[in-house]
Amino acid sequence: MKRMKFWLPLLSGSLSVLAVSAVAASCGAKSKSDAKKDTSKTTVSPAPVKTPSKPAPVVSPTPNPKPVATPEKGNTTENNNNSTPVLTPETQTKPAVSSSTDASTADNTNKTPTVSENNQNQPMPATPSNEQGSSSDSKRSSETNDETLNQPVVTTNEQPREEVATEDPAITNARNALKEVLAKKDAELNKYLDNRYQTIKAELTNAFTDAETKQESKNKTELESVKSALDQAIAKAQNDKTEKDVEVARNELKAVIAKKEEKLALYVDADDSKYTQKAIKDILEIAFSNASAVAQADTSTADELNQEKHKLENAILTADTSKNELRDLYNQTKSSLLDRFKKMFEYQSYQGINTTLFDKYNDAAVKFYNSGEKLTKENLQTIKDEITQALQAAEASKENANKLSTSVKGIRLINYNEINETRSNNNPDYTIDGNADLSIPFYADNDGRAAVKRNGELLFHFSKPTKIKSIRVHQYRGSENKDDIQSLFKLELHGEWWTGGWESLGKIQANDQTPESLKSVENVKVDIDNSKRNNTYKTISVKAFENTEKWWGIREVEIIDGDNNRIFIEAPVVMSSILFPHRFLDSGVLTYKTPAPESVMFKKENVFDNDTSTFNTYRHGTGNSQTVHVGDALYMDFLKPMNVHSIKLDQDAMLKLKNVRVTLTPAEENGQPLIKDVTLTDEQKDIFVQLTKDEASKKYKRIKVENTTANSAGYWTLNEIEIL
Repeated sequence: MKRMKFWLPLLSGSLSVLAVSAVAASCGAKSKSDAKKDTSKTTVSPAPVKTPSKPAPVVSPTPNPKPVATPEKGNTTENNNNSTPVLTPETQTKPAVSSSTDASTADNTNKTPTVSENNQNQPMPATPSNEQGSSSDSKRSSETNDETLNQPVVTTNEQPREEVATEDPAITNARNALKEVLAKKDAELNKYLDNRYQTIKAELTNAFTDAETKQESKNKTELESVKSALDQAIAKAQNDKTEKDVEVARNELKAVIAKKEEKLALYVDADDSKYTQKAIKDILEIAFSNASAVAQADTSTADELNQEKHKLENAILTADTSKNELRDLYNQTKSSLLDRFKKMFEYQSYQGINTTLFDKYNDAAVKFYNSGEKLTKENLQTIKDEITQALQAAEASKENANKLSTSVKGIRLINYNEINETRSNNNPDYTIDGNADLSIPFYADNDGRAAVKRNGELLFHFSKPTKIKSIRVHQYRGSENKDDIQSLFKLELHGEWWTGGWESLGKIQANDQTPESLKSVENVKVDIDNSKRNNTYKTISVKAFENTEKWWGIREVEIIDGDNNRIFIEAPVVMSSILFPHRFLDSGVLTYKTPAPESVMFKKENVFDNDTSTFNTYRHGTGNSQTVHVGDALYMDFLKPMNVHSIKLDQDAMLKLKNVRVTLTPAEENGQPLIKDVTLTDEQKDIFVQLTKDEASKKYKRIKVENTTANSAGYWTLNEIEIL
């Protein structure tokens, strides 16, 4: 059979050997398969197949491969027995086919196979027939190797498979169990981020790290041991954390308990305290006792310790809050009592309000004093509520109450400095304020100096239609000396009907203006005729119906309505520096400093308004004195007799009296006055008088404050008078 000549590129010896060997090994199996298809022509001994320990290297295919030519002179008989083909370079000529038989043979032996990516249906070189003998076989093997060398290398999806021994499932399970625990590493370590857990976290971190290094072990016992050790480390960390939490919580609770004496001391009542904190202290002591029991119990958990700590801290805060609330409640209740005169001055013109409110305040003051015992929160709240309710009732009564007001016509207050507010003489309201001894106005003609003329008139106005039963006029008569008798000898009473128009209600008159005659008109009551008692009036007039030779001193006008109630200005307290029958023009008594500071108006309300920013400044009235003399005094009469438990005179630190006598006049007739002498040091400024329990149980109608021992160093500024 004629052989075809192939074109063989010139290659180096060593490269050719390696390439041919690699390609022959990869293609050997396929060649064997294809050879079996034509067993009638050829018989091929199977080549031994080796299982590679590693996958064969993947070689990328060469694009567009060309037919591979076989060298004309290739392997010879000298190298047929060599296992590695030796390529002999020859002159490269284009192969030709001489006959159809040869062409067929060439087609079967030298055709370049077409290979797809899936490595399926790949034609392989034909296997020579047995007729050609060993020489032909040797040469064809050489040619095939040469041909394979120049064929493209094909990468397929079929990779050489490494045979791996199957692992014992028990080992796999042990490993997976360990890895499940390791997966919780971050979650476990995050439990110990607080600085208090540094040591615990470090130990647990080491346990996880050690376990991680052994998680790929193939030893089941070791894997289980590592997991068990890690589980124990996690449990130990949790237990250590619990112990640490308990330790910290216990120490924190004990730190709060250690403040027990300090905290309880805040609620010990001072001897001069007017209220008691015992209830607060008792509750706090119970809280400390409960906390101590929990702190000492070995079985207490961190949560229980923390809860008890919070309870104790809350108890401490609550005690402090309760202390402040109690103090505030005491101050509010006290302030409400000190406001009583100020409040009653607001209602003094409304009939019937202050006569009721005064008693409510006095009852509250008695409860506030509490027989000298300390007040509880409940006591204070009750007192405060009673005052609030009394004020609400007073406010509600205003709408329907009969309001009284005064005015004058044809007269004015006498123009003398001695007659001023200090002596309660400069207001027509004082003619009907229920007090005949302290508040006595004196009127003159329109010029303020001449005697009262005919038609000089004092008027009393009502806001509601009012029936009148009687009218009393109490004029001034200081002594038998004619200059001390300032009364009008001819007065007429008139009533203005509610519907308009006037009518006479009666007359008060003497024969002449001698002291003996004037004595008969000093204090006269006029009963309204029965025929007129059902008439309703809006104004009552007291008028001079003759020219007079006198000023008009009015100690009091008393009007009784149809219901037998007295109509008057219900001033809670009346104050003056002169007490009847002291001569009304005597200048040797206390007067206001003149002039008063700019924008300041001296008046008695300034020292009863529970406000130390308002004040009165006094001096002795004679000449231009700038001091207070021995014997100078202030008198205060109350609307009704009242209980007095303490008196405080808030003075200026510099303009003060240092030696004072306080005299309380009891309500009962011929009762023994209560006298309290007070001497201040240079550092002290306030005059304070405390009555005993027995003294406080009595009622008093008047208080006198008198300068004793020595004249003052200067003016006397009185900021406030506090009476409880």
